Amino acid sequence: MNARATGAIGLWLCACGGAGASEGGGASSTDVADASTASADSSSDGGTASSRGADSGGADGSSGRGSDGTSSGGAGGSSSSGGGEDNGSEAGGTTGEPTCPPGDGPPGPAIRKFDVVTFSCGMMAGCPSDDDQCFCSDHFDALDVGPAHYLATGTDAHKAQVWAGGNFQAVYVDDLNTGWRSGGQARADDVMMKAQTDFDCGVPQWFVVNEISAGAWPDDADYRAFVIDFATAMDVDYDKQLVIAAPFDGPGAHAGDWAALAEHAFIAAEAYLSGHEVNNNGNSVSWCVDRYQETIDAYDALGVGLDRLFLIEHFGQTTADKSWGRAGVSVAGWHNAIEARSAAAQAVGFAGFISYAWSWNLMHETDENRLAFEATYVAQSLP
Repeated sequence: MNARATGAIGLWLCACGGAGASEGGGASSTDVADASTASADSSSDGGTASSRGADSGGADGSSGRGSDGTSSGGAGGSSSSGGGEDNGSEAGGTTGEPTCPPGDGPPGPAIRKFDVVTFSCGMMAGCPSDDDQCFCSDHFDALDVGPAHYLATGTDAHKAQVWAGGNFQAVYVDDLNTGWRSGGQARADDVMMKAQTDFDCGVPQWFVVNEISAGAWPDDADYRAFVIDFATAMDVDYDKQLVIAAPFDGPGAHAGDWAALAEHAFIAAEAYLSGHEVNNNGNSVSWCVDRYQETIDAYDALGVGLDRLFLIEHFGQTTADKSWGRAGVSVAGWHNAIEARSAAAQAVGFAGFISYAWSWNLMHETDENRLAFEATYVAQSLP
């Protein structure tokens, strides 16, 4: 989930709109942060900065939908501009050590649906409509409902609340690439050390990680080895279930590396369908199915079967110039698009589903309508 967002807005996933970055023509490995800096493709609540598209260079030359290489807001992001997990204070101003809830948690089992719920609220009681990025307790509450699933957070601050909703926590890691040249094992050690600090009531089993670099993966074999080694260490050494966001809706190269990664992690494809696209195609579920199937087929051809493939979708209130999220459509149009996309995702049978970018409000939508969109989403059958 990268920051396809241009500017300060971002979640943890890639904000890569419909335009595609080809795997042959991506940026060099210098686009990925070195050990002393944050990832070059990370922005706040939107994610790492990369372009969603095909990683097609060097193999069969296939490409994903879109080829103009534009940057398009992503799934994740750091907390530098308020969109990332607010470690220690994610409850909209709550501070101090979390109180660990008693017992073993809800009965479960949980479905493989993950909502990224990174607070961007500060001390506010709610979100003003003119705030480009805001996610407060009422938004969290709207997603903390059944069926039992996972809420991806950065700390233990809301564990009792998550459990009370019958749900489970997953660890959200907003930056895969920091210090990548030190190797995948070192990055896994660092991620686990931080998780043990931030989740002192017990580190969850599932980790959602933002994200593979769209610039480095296509052209840098050392970087691809780093990602595979990181996933291997998290799986084998730490016995964790890993989902890594991938900013490619149509990969076309490096089959051996994709297959090796899928042995130790689920791949979460950022195959975004915008509200504008879906509305323009009559909110057709079959049209959405066909688009998602193209992504499934592309990954399957490289050794990532459907049983190892998640879908990430963008739920931000984006403007008409964006090719991900709402993309400027009407209130009714966005409700219709959410329903159509969800029905399609369910129909094709992804191994799991991730929602993100709930904090984005570039359209300055009212809280009432934003909560209504969340209600429409939670009413859908996913994954």
